[in-house]
Amino acid sequence: IRLQRQGRLVSAILARNEGGKDRYLALVIKNAHKYCDKVLLLDDGSTDDTAQIATDLGCIVKRRTSDGWWGTDEVSARAQLWHEAALLAWPDGWIYVADADHELVGITPSDLRTCLLSTHVTAWALPLWDCWDSPETMRVDGYWVAHNHPRPWFFRAQPTPDYVPDWS
Repeated sequence: IRLQRQGRLVSAILARNEGGKDRYLALVIKNAHKYCDKVLLLDDGSTDDTAQIATDLGCIVKRRTSDGWWGTDEVSARAQLWHEAALLAWPDGWIYVADADHELVGITPSDLRTCLLSTHVTAWALPLWDCWDSPETMRVDGYWVAHNHPRPWFFRAQPTPDYVPDWS
């Protein structure tokens, strides 16, 4: 494996109304900060204090630029999230796509950084830990078995088609 210089790792979280005491937003953000250089939260029209919680915890908070919420148009929300994260991570960086109830476990920050040094890999897959009943308990009920199938969560930052580099 050839190694490159260490790029920036940006966590990208799409959230809407995750500020409630029964939600896991603060836990997820604190977990992401252990691994990432920047944590970006795209707020999708929250009517609670989601954006303020994220700001207070050191996130870069952006607002969704289109009307509606991702429940009716998740594609454009994810596209905006990717674009914003790619701008923060570019060049040589990585994007960690996280959900507002998704904790990264099973790998140390140091081991993750070693994985991200590879020049021949564009994505890394890990098992998913979803906080459903409590931060210590993942959902296991026969219907939700995402933890049994590692999926890509880390992606080499690639600019979107409308990407315009900052030449200043």
